Amino acid sequence: MSELPRVLFVDDESNVLEGINRCLRGRYELTLAGGPEEGLQALQGDAFDVVVSDMRMPVMNGAEFLKRARAQQPDAVRMILSGQSDLEAAVNAVNEGNIFRFLFKPASRQSLLAALEAGVEQRHLIRAEKELLERTLTGSVDALSETLALANPTAFGRSRRLKRIVTALAKEVGLERRWPVEVAAMLSQLGAVTLPPDTAQRWFAGEGMSEAERRMVARSSEVTRQLLRHIPRLEPVIALLEARDAVSPVAVAASALDERLLRAATVLERRLSASEDFDALISGMKEDPSLDPVLVEACRKLRGLALEGSTRRAVTLQNLHPGMVLVDDVRTASGALLIARGHEVSDSMMARLRNFASTVGVKEPLLVSWTAVDEPEADLLALTGT
Repeated sequence: MSELPRVLFVDDESNVLEGINRCLRGRYELTLAGGPEEGLQALQGDAFDVVVSDMRMPVMNGAEFLKRARAQQPDAVRMILSGQSDLEAAVNAVNEGNIFRFLFKPASRQSLLAALEAGVEQRHLIRAEKELLERTLTGSVDALSETLALANPTAFGRSRRLKRIVTALAKEVGLERRWPVEVAAMLSQLGAVTLPPDTAQRWFAGEGMSEAERRMVARSSEVTRQLLRHIPRLEPVIALLEARDAVSPVAVAASALDERLLRAATVLERRLSASEDFDALISGMKEDPSLDPVLVEACRKLRGLALEGSTRRAVTLQNLHPGMVLVDDVRTASGALLIARGHEVSDSMMARLRNFASTVGVKEPLLVSWTAVDEPEADLLALTGT
């Protein structure tokens, strides 16, 4: 596989393309397109570092072509190589195609090489910045999630379950841009660390709370958003959480799909945490004017898809495995609720349960589920039932 920078040249004059090929052959991996339509086809099949287009071409001009090229490959560096000296055409190319360089024909070999080298370097900078931001963002989200797991395992379990529901709903309704709503789900419970343990427990279990406690829960959502404002690129996540908390039936129809999706997933997760019967809670969601009926129907389809997994087993606490999902509530030996059904097992949850087991006792076996992809090796489990 070639390691040369990939460059696409688009020009309706074959002699220009032939000259480009002679001039740059061996220095770049060239793709030559005899017009904008052929160029768009090339963009569909390969990723390019630099895209260079003529300005005046039939069907569409260079500015329009580069505008479409930007939509297909936003990270590719775009340039114009044109025989026109029209200032208006140059302005349109810059504004519509967001070009990096505007070169005039005939361009010398030296000036063309200099422009391409600068374009390739710019592409490397774009890629490096994107990778750095992705690693920083991922690391920040993971760090916050792990902090929540240590500070409040129950809240962490709820956020993991909400994320599973969101992912399954997004696939069900065909939401393409999923990362903001998935991250919003993962970090939605951060504010729970500010709640007194008894208040948090009543909130998680859906039990009655005093007016003061309800105000504390409402403030915890703002705490979450304040924490996230310190992380760059999380603006879409913050906007989703704000939209979810400011819901009104009138605004439902006008809100974006990801906002409606997070709202429906949050309601489903909360009612599951209160150990409501699945069919009963779906009926209740259908009567809620703040929820999208299409998404409520999608929630109904999650009974076996996202909430219970494909494989069920009863396991001992000693053989609980990260990634399993609790099918039934976990209770102490005296019957007190520890963790509501539906939570995904994490390392911190296992540590917490084992601490309880050594003090007040935990009822065993635990009924769990997992998808076929995540199924642990059979010899790692001491199964106590099916």
